[in-house]
Amino acid sequence: MNPARLVVLPLIAALSACAAIGGGPALTPLDGPVMRYTERSARGGMDALVRGRLVLEGDCLYLDGEERYPVVWPAGATWDGERSAVVSPNGAVLPVGTDVSGGGGYLSLADVEQVLGAEASQLAQRCVDNSDGEVAFFNNASDAVGPAT
Repeated sequence: MNPARLVVLPLIAALSACAAIGGGPALTPLDGPVMRYTERSARGGMDALVRGRLVLEGDCLYLDGEERYPVVWPAGATWDGERSAVVSPNGAVLPVGTDVSGGGGYLSLADVEQVLGAEASQLAQRCVDNSDGEVAFFNNASDAVGPAT
């Protein structure tokens, strides 16, 4: 075996372990009805205004406005079932019924699978309820969404 490989493989394993310890548990793309980016997802820089009232029907969380869109939240967003609220990555509690807004865009169901994977895509397909078959995406930044002003 190549001596350099003997040094590099343990180093890679050690760095991976440190990253896992320091970064906490890996985020999954679903937390209850919340679809969210994972730390591996890279989507941002969209410049549309994403806005609507949070509505929960079954396991579908929507932004309801002129049309109704399932929504993808920034990494770190969580679902608080006791309060029926999304907790944004910066700690803002956004209960169902709240008007929210932020930077992002409206993308296709195929984009959900590409960015978040099959499980989130299946939820989005069950929930999509608008004329264009689109999903609202907030940019993947901790301050991308908050209460509408």
